[in-house]
Amino acid sequence: MKWLSVAVGVALSAIFLWIAFRRVELADLLASFRLADFRWLIVYPVLATALNLVRSEIWRLLLRKRVTVADAFWGYSIGFLVNNVMPFRVGEAARIGVLASKRRLPIVEVAAAAGIERVLDMFSVVLILAMALPLTTATLGMRRAAVAAAIATAAVIGGIVIVVLFGESLEPFVEKTLSGVAPRHAGAFVRRWREFHGALAVMRDPGIALPATAGALLVWALTVVLQWTVLRAFQPSAGLLDAALLIGVVSIASAVPAAPGAIGTYQLVAQQALALPFPALYTITSALAIALISHAASYVYSSVLGVIGLWYFGVSLASFRPGATSEAGIAL
Repeated sequence: MKWLSVAVGVALSAIFLWIAFRRVELADLLASFRLADFRWLIVYPVLATALNLVRSEIWRLLLRKRVTVADAFWGYSIGFLVNNVMPFRVGEAARIGVLASKRRLPIVEVAAAAGIERVLDMFSVVLILAMALPLTTATLGMRRAAVAAAIATAAVIGGIVIVVLFGESLEPFVEKTLSGVAPRHAGAFVRRWREFHGALAVMRDPGIALPATAGALLVWALTVVLQWTVLRAFQPSAGLLDAALLIGVVSIASAVPAAPGAIGTYQLVAQQALALPFPALYTITSALAIALISHAASYVYSSVLGVIGLWYFGVSLASFRPGATSEAGIAL
């Protein structure tokens, strides 16, 4: 099953790449690269590092600052690297496992903090799309995807709010339900539930919840600016609206099964997110050129950080292979 899932992801990525390239002439694509002003990419590592530092501080804040800024930053970086070389975003499990193991924190608490952070990301992405879509000629498919993402986000946020506010009160119900379904494991599940809602209780503290939410919004604002610099390298008339829609649509598409690094998925979705709503600014060729450079910049930058993160924590990339029990203490 493991290899089957990998094969499905690779096949989907290959199909997406074929669709993205099928109407693009290689000569025109190379011409787009030659005409680009790559000086706009000089600020890429600066902005990317800034937003990743903010991300790390959010995770650290949700863990009540029981880890250092460096721990959170390099743990995050390992997650990026593992996502780049392994399918299905297992980097999320990798960063949680390595930080919990190396800093001796309960893995449920580290995972809950990472989960809250992802919910804040979802909220920010839906907010970006809510502001960008009405101002564009986005397709019906894009609008439907945005609505579906908004519904999913509302459901997840609602569930977390219920656990945050009523986790202790729900414990007897959870225990009774699990005792009926899996009596032999009910005790262990209840202990995990107690750890889980205890970890989520951090959001009851306005001193943590408000800065974490503001930090997530800042991260995505910086991400939009970062993407805008890539667009400007190819299109002098590119605006923040173009970048915002691109970021929002690509973020939603990241849920699609794909090969490592979202290769194929990213290229096709980014191409369509530019060429369809903004036909006066981007052709399918120039949009694909932008997608290729944007993905390559992100891939190289995050991989370099990930390698440094492996050195920082003293772990090897091989320890995060799917199905193996890693040095970080988590089976991927």
